[in-house]
Amino acid sequence: MKLLVRPSDETLLQTMQQLANRFLQGRFIFTCRRTDFLATPISGVQIFVLQKFTLDEIKLYFRSASKHVFRCSDEEVCAREPEFIKQALEHASEFVRNPLLLALIVWIYNVGQRIPDNRVVLYEECSELLFRRWDSLKEIDPEIPDAHWLFQLVTEIAHRMYLINRAEEGDTNSEWLTARALEFFRIVYDNDVENRARKAAERFVGHLTGRSWVLQERSAGIFEFTHRTFMEFYFARWLHDYYDGIQVLFTQVAPHIRAGEWEVPIHLAFQLKVAGKLRSAEA
Repeated sequence: MKLLVRPSDETLLQTMQQLANRFLQGRFIFTCRRTDFLATPISGVQIFVLQKFTLDEIKLYFRSASKHVFRCSDEEVCAREPEFIKQALEHASEFVRNPLLLALIVWIYNVGQRIPDNRVVLYEECSELLFRRWDSLKEIDPEIPDAHWLFQLVTEIAHRMYLINRAEEGDTNSEWLTARALEFFRIVYDNDVENRARKAAERFVGHLTGRSWVLQERSAGIFEFTHRTFMEFYFARWLHDYYDGIQVLFTQVAPHIRAGEWEVPIHLAFQLKVAGKLRSAEA
């Protein structure tokens, strides 16, 4: 059963209970990405919490995806598996225990026969795959914002979310996210700005609800990045885009370096600044 509109928690639980009561001889499996439902279980339903993948489960997923998605023979899968596991644990150990991120890593490896050892390249390739996934939603709803706009929007959201003062701004709920998206689309559009910006912001947040993407709904109406490394990567992109030149960037982030803050985003931002530029890299 797929609900096309988002019900309240109480309505959702009642609907699921009614369905189970109506078909007493049937067996049902309800899945939910939100952990807060553990506090409001449906009467008589046993709850299972999925844990992070073990090494054996990572191997099983790799074998299954390689065989059924990429059409590799059993011999090819067996030959590729040791090198995949070696590279995965060396270059993406924090990714491969998460089902969504493991799917990205398996895809990258099967397409290119390697997992990038450069973090910026790895994040960029994962990001590209996730944005392709968003583009596929256009077939469902052609009115959702295009992926090339969303990349800039997510970069801005990462900047605001990384630096958020929760004591003043509260949590990153749907209203907060809609407001950030609205600010962005007001700058993007030329004609009928307010109406188009509001519709785009609402559709953006609406399509995040119940889906696992770069951003996801952690609990009822509260959003976060699927993995902290994505937030750090997109914040690094914001730093790279906003501060033009290595010296300008260094001047701005130097106080945070001395304070031991923003360590990962700053490292990634400098990598983005010097990518393919020998003189800049030496500087």
